[in-house]
Amino acid sequence: MDNIKRSSKLIKPMLIPLGLYIGALAIMVTWLDTVTSGWKYAIALLPVLPAIFIVLGVIKAINQLDELEQKIMFEAAAFSLLVTTLGLMVFGFLKQVGVEQPTSPFIILFMMVMWMVGKMRGNRKYK
Repeated sequence: MDNIKRSSKLIKPMLIPLGLYIGALAIMVTWLDTVTSGWKYAIALLPVLPAIFIVLGVIKAINQLDELEQKIMFEAAAFSLLVTTLGLMVFGFLKQVGVEQPTSPFIILFMMVMWMVGKMRGNRKYK
């Protein structure tokens, strides 16, 4: 039960920005094709603002962790960055033979999954 309370305390700062992000995505997808002026750029970048607050929420949540958990998160982030970089390098080379390149949402999703894998590795290593 204590673990659930701690997890909800860490997730809380990200809930409102996540909701705003989903709303901004919906607005962007709905309005982007209807606008023909310079507003197209502003609408296309609309989801970035709440995404900044999601990043700040993640940083705040990590800062609330104890030193061991912070170390695990740091190692997980490093693992995620390196595995994603390696994967993108592979796709870059495969582009030469006609393999389709991954899109940004796929890369972000892959990086998040690798962060979770790295966190599970760290939890197993230190506990």
